[in-house]
Amino acid sequence: MSALTPDLAAKFARLTLGHVTKEYPHKLDHVMSGDADVLPPRVLHPVFYGSFDWHSCVHGWWQLMRIATRFPDLAEAAAIREQAALVVSDLFAHFMARPADLPGEWAEGLELTDAPRKARRIADYIAGMTDRYALDEHHRLFDATPDLR
Repeated sequence: MSALTPDLAAKFARLTLGHVTKEYPHKLDHVMSGDADVLPPRVLHPVFYGSFDWHSCVHGWWQLMRIATRFPDLAEAAAIREQAALVVSDLFAHFMARPADLPGEWAEGLELTDAPRKARRIADYIAGMTDRYALDEHHRLFDATPDLR
C-alpha cells in the first residue's frame, strides 16, 4: 500500500472539490409524505447536497477534512477551508437569530445580552466544535429531510 503524499492528496482534493458542491446530476434517496417534500438537494441537505448522492457527499467531505488537516499547506487546503467556513457562517447566523437553540448554559441569559457579548459567546461555542460535530449541527438545524423514528 502506498502512502498518501502531498501530490496525491492534492489530486484527491481537486477531484473531490469538483463534486461536493455540484448539485446535479443527483440521485435522491428521500422519503416523501406529500408534494411539499419534493425539494432540490441543496434545500434537503444544505451541506451534503453535492456529488451524485448524499452518501457520496458525506464521504467526500470527510476526505476533504482529513486532507486539510493532514496537509494544511496545500493550495487545495485553502479551498477546503473556504467551503467549511460556509458551514460555520450558517451556524453563527442561526444561533445569533435563535440563541435558544444553543444547548443549556450556552443559551442562558443571551436574550438579555448585548450583541457583541452574544456574538462572543456564540463564537466560543462554535469554536469548541469538532469538524464532525459542526457538520452534524448544521445537518440538524438546516437539513429538510424528515426524521424517521
